[in-house]
Parts: sequence; C-alpha cells; structure tokens
Amino acid sequence: MRLKSIFYDWGGVNEALLLHFLAESPVASWLAWLVSAVGSYWVAPLVLGAMAWRVSRTHDARRAGLISCQIRRFILAGMAASMLTWLLKGALNLPRPFSILGMAISPIGDLPTTGSFPSGHSVYVAVLAATLWPLASARMRLGITVFVIAVGWSRLALAMHFPADVVAGWLLGLGCAELSRCVIRRHL
Repeated sequence: MRLKSIFYDWGGVNEALLLHFLAESPVASWLAWLVSAVGSYWVAPLVLGAMAWRVSRTHDARRAGLISCQIRRFILAGMAASMLTWLLKGALNLPRPFSILGMAISPIGDLPTTGSFPSGHSVYVAVLAATLWPLASARMRLGITVFVIAVGWSRLALAMHFPADVVAGWLLGLGCAELSRCVIRRHL
C-alpha cells in the first residue's frame, strides 16, 4: 500500500491535480468530450487510411517509403500498446476518478468504474505522435504536442482518469513506439 501512495497517489498530488483540471462548465465538458473522441483509438482506421492514401499520392519514392515504414510502426506499436494496456487495466483494476469522487455522470450506456490505469487514450495518442513525428514539419510537431496534451487534459476534465493514468499512458505508448521502431529498423 505504501508503494501505491508513492508511485500512484503521489502523496495526494494525483487527486489534487485531477480536481484542478475537472471541467467546471458545460462548454469545457463539451470540449473535453470532443477532444477525447478525436483522440480515441477508434480513430486509428482513419489514420491508417489517411497514411495509405498519402503513400499512393506521393511521387517521391523516398517519402513513400518513409510513410510506409511509419504505417508498419503504427500497427506494431498499436498492437503491443493495446495488449499491454489491456493487461495492466485488468491486473491492476484501479477505480476511475468519477467513481471514487462520487460524481454523477450520465453517459449513454454504462461506463466501467474500474480499469483506470493506464489511460488508453493517452497510450494511443503517444503511439500516434511518435509515428507521425518523423513525417512532420516543426509546425506540425507543435500541433502534435498540443494535441497529445489536450487529449490528456480531456481525460482529466471528464474524470475518466487521474494524472498518473495519463502520464503512464504516454510513457507506455512512447515505449511501445520506440520498441516498434527498433524492431522495424532491424528488419528493413
């Protein structure tokens, strides 16, 4: 229990940060929901389709090869990250913030009250960011960074995750993306 207090609860800072970032207005809640929806792994098929379309439209063979390599990286990292996220969520079975704080959330359907750690949305956007990074200009990299942070904020604002869940998700996603980069580079 002491380890949980240090590494997950951060001595109370984890919950205090969550309370700071909770959406307090209908506009903030709506914006958080929208960002969360766009930053969901359910969007992955659209990302893959857009990347494949870009390969078919480019006349630069080197650029097409780089995009194709990043598609393979995205698929491999996404599969590894999804599996590890699922295993961690099931093994740790940590409660969601809204269930701990007794918040009334009225979604369409039922939300799981456990499985908070790590944030699957954060894992996904970290994999996506790492995949797009080599293809992006400096301006686009800034946009990617803002998007990753915005998705993390949205999960806090909706009380779906604690900050520790989001940070762990980012680290897990980046780790899987780096591992997939090494595997793909070795097999090219």
